[in-house]
Amino acid sequence: MQLPLRFFIEVILALLGGFILWLALVSHKFPDRHAPSWLMLSIALMIWGAITFFRARGSRIYWVDRIGGVTLLLVGGLMLMIIRVPFDYVLPLFAATGGLLVLRGIAGGALVSRGMFREK
Repeated sequence: MQLPLRFFIEVILALLGGFILWLALVSHKFPDRHAPSWLMLSIALMIWGAITFFRARGSRIYWVDRIGGVTLLLVGGLMLMIIRVPFDYVLPLFAATGGLLVLRGIAGGALVSRGMFREK
């Protein structure tokens, strides 16, 4: 029961990344990068990524957790960079954040689906 749920989570992450990518590339909109909530979210994502990375010990979904942890660390780091960079670099970094989440969703979904078919 755990693997179909993990696959669904990876699909949601890929869709979220696609939405962020669409916001950055097509509509050129992004949230207020100087809001305190942006800083709190980026730090929370980095903490969550570190916990996820170190939690992956010998489980069936070891590589999914490792990739997820590294990706969350990178997304949190990109969000922290967005706070301090000049305005010209905000949209490319926001698009990179979305693209990173799309790649994580695709890679995680492939790894989880491989595990789902291997169990049967």
